[in-house]
Amino acid sequence: MRCAVRPDLAAEWWCESHGIRLSSLVAAILISSGHIKSSSLTPARPAEYGTTRRAYDPMTGTIDAALDITQDLGEGLVNLVTKPQKGLTTISAFPFVGASKILDGFSTGLHNLPRLYGYDVRVKGQVKDVRSGFAEGGKAFAYGLYDGITGIVTTPVKAAQDAKAKGTSSQSTAIAKGVAQGIMNAWSLPLAGANSLISDSVKGMVASCSDDGSNITQIEATKLYHGVKALESASHAERNYIISQFEHVSEEKRMKRGTMGKRIWHSLNRTRKVA
Repeated sequence: MRCAVRPDLAAEWWCESHGIRLSSLVAAILISSGHIKSSSLTPARPAEYGTTRRAYDPMTGTIDAALDITQDLGEGLVNLVTKPQKGLTTISAFPFVGASKILDGFSTGLHNLPRLYGYDVRVKGQVKDVRSGFAEGGKAFAYGLYDGITGIVTTPVKAAQDAKAKGTSSQSTAIAKGVAQGIMNAWSLPLAGANSLISDSVKGMVASCSDDGSNITQIEATKLYHGVKALESASHAERNYIISQFEHVSEEKRMKRGTMGKRIWHSLNRTRKVA
């Protein structure tokens, strides 16, 4: 993947606000010039793979969270001797961080519970601060109610359609399975959504109150460091060139969006006239 502003450089960031990929150098220059905000950047990668343990139900989610906070407590006690200030910070924040992780583990397990009986659940977004916490919690609650209520009808219908498309002879079995899933989802999905509303909000508040940079991953911190070091060696002319190219690329994207919108509008108007 190449940088949209400097194609000779590899893209390391995805800029949400402008919808383009940026290298670490370009991102650092644009942040320093005020053209973009660091909060709009996420690591650019074609695919992302989770390396954390998956909670399959509320029990495994809570157990995993308990193991995690036990490890945090152990590290905090060790740091009390080796790094007193860091250790004291970890211990003092332990009740709040621990409660947040227990809530999140239970909620994640409840969210994934329908997977055990063959139902694919929605993928939850990342919570990095209080804003994303409330946003993700609200979405989870709304989707939980919607999927739980509508699924009573849509899940059996989809099961019948899938069985027909695959040419399965026993469509009645597929419908029965869909009905059972719909009944289970009618209580599990709204309950999971309500729990996520609380746990994601708490998780976001804890992340925002953290002063140790825990809401920034090691990969993101490394990319930011590389960008700052490259910025220090960049000449004034290079910075101006990158800013000029960024403005040019941004204007091109804005014009393309405008042209596409006009095409859709004209197409809708033609459809109305024909109708």
